[in-house]
Amino acid sequence: MQSNRNTLSHLVDKITHSKVPTEISKTLKEIERNNDYIEEIQLKELIKLHDQTLKTKCVDPLTKMYEHFAPYMEKDYNIQTKAAVVDRDLRIIEQTLQTIKANQKE
Repeated sequence: MQSNRNTLSHLVDKITHSKVPTEISKTLKEIERNNDYIEEIQLKELIKLHDQTLKTKCVDPLTKMYEHFAPYMEKDYNIQTKAAVVDRDLRIIEQTLQTIKANQKE
């Protein structure tokens, strides 16, 4: 039993400390190279492609829509501002008329 453990321990040490490449170590190195390639090249290209697609499908159409409708929005804003001024003037006139009527009754 003890010799089996020693033999097993010796074999495990031999495998883990071996300098000779095995199929598993070759596969592991290939996986690491593939991972480096994916992270350094493919991922950067994918991000660039995604950013370009997002810009083309979302940002550019929104920019065009803003440029098209901005003048209309400016006109609407001017109309709203003028309407607020007219409303204020009407309130002043109404208040003035009420004050005049109140003064005439006295």
